[in-house]
Amino acid sequence: MIIAQISDTHIISPSHKFSEVAASRIKHLENCVSNILNLKTQPNAIIHTGDISHNGLIEEYKLVYKILNRLKIPIFYTPGNRDNRKNLSSIFTHSYLTNAKRDQFIYSTYFKDFRLVSMDSSCKKHNQGELTQKGLEIFSSILMENKDIPTMIFMHHPPYDVSLSSIKNIEYNSENLLPKFREILDSFNIKGLFCGHIHRNFESKLGDIISYTLPPIALDLSRDKEVKNEFNEIQYLLHSYSKNTGIVTKKILVQ
Repeated sequence: MIIAQISDTHIISPSHKFSEVAASRIKHLENCVSNILNLKTQPNAIIHTGDISHNGLIEEYKLVYKILNRLKIPIFYTPGNRDNRKNLSSIFTHSYLTNAKRDQFIYSTYFKDFRLVSMDSSCKKHNQGELTQKGLEIFSSILMENKDIPTMIFMHHPPYDVSLSSIKNIEYNSENLLPKFREILDSFNIKGLFCGHIHRNFESKLGDIISYTLPPIALDLSRDKEVKNEFNEIQYLLHSYSKNTGIVTKKILVQ
């Protein structure tokens, strides 16, 4: 099972006043897609870990759809803080999003002996992540549908400390429900947790669960430059899983 993870494309419509930035972000996504198409072994699926659009506009989602549609690979989305759920779901129409009552991108999709689950962590009021009791109940019930199957979770906001210093940095408006979320994870066969949002490479573990974030496809927003000044390349992650090796993650640099 091979999953390609992209994140934080922050696509802007070319008609936007920042037309030069808009053009560069579109080009970066196009280059990323071309790189994936040239892989010797094509991924089984693509996950986009949020901030698909920068302004949540229909025309921005149409642009992303047109570019990513070249892949002819199943693509699954979880919203970021810049995304508009209604506009996103109106362009990226999938059967797993038809339950409008949920108003959240909490869903699962199955492959042979494997499962992907999106956990919506976005808050409509601010940029930080949010977990709600209702959302956790939906998430837990989805996982219960097949308790033992190997599962990868993908979400926008990393549910742990992402600080590079001694000062704690949790990208959530409240930490109250984070212990409950981790308790749910511990109850199932979770193999990996993949996130976006912080615009840089970061690796962590929640118990035995490995977790990765990655820099944005919108390279002008990359924060990896703060850590490594010479870093200036688009990248995505390839996560492979087998019973023998578990999760193996490879960083792919786009030339």
